[in-house]
Amino acid sequence: NHNTSRIIHYNTVTEETIQYIEDHLGDNYLELARRLPLPKALSFTKTDIDSLKYTYKFHGPSEAIRETVELWRRKQGNGACLEGLLMGLIACGKDEMVTQLCKINKARTPC
Repeated sequence: NHNTSRIIHYNTVTEETIQYIEDHLGDNYLELARRLPLPKALSFTKTDIDSLKYTYKFHGPSEAIRETVELWRRKQGNGACLEGLLMGLIACGKDEMVTQLCKINKARTPC
């Protein structure tokens, strides 16, 4: 007798999604970093934030946004999905971006 676990499908964060966020988030990468869903023990540290600020200063907002998303994905592991990213954007008040990303990814709004 094998126990079968229920598999829940989450949308992955695509390159197109990251590119859209780079093009539309502006300078709000730190707010996004603070609002992306993570267990408290894994949340962005002062060192992480300093690293993102450094990236922003020397490489610009697009690279800082990309690094924010990549760092969140590494911290969140298998739990890093489109829905979590959308929840972070909603918490930043970026509802319009969420609507567009749902269209791009053919996904439902997570809230």
